[in-house]
Amino acid sequence: MNKIDIGDRNHLTLAELNQASLLRIGLMLAMACLFASTAPAGLVLASLSSLLFLSAIGIAALAAVIGEHPLAPHFTRWDETAFLMLSSMIISALVDREAVMAIVNGLPKG
Repeated sequence: MNKIDIGDRNHLTLAELNQASLLRIGLMLAMACLFASTAPAGLVLASLSSLLFLSAIGIAALAAVIGEHPLAPHFTRWDETAFLMLSSMIISALVDREAVMAIVNGLPKG
């Protein structure tokens, strides 16, 4: 199998690197769903979309800081960013804007 040298870490195969990336995506999705589930019923999808977007921005910043190559032969943080951004955009298309506005209009004016 192909071995990749990723700095001072152990040598990992492409499959192991892909598996780690998919695990990170799954954890980000699970955490975003967990935090979004605490929002009021009409805001769950809007909250989930926002959390996924912020996660994508954070992962992109990390990928830039550590200098990860976007065209590597395995999944990278750039791929994770693209997936989370796409998920955020798809979910934002499903948001019930009227329910969000009803909740926002029901907030106390101050």
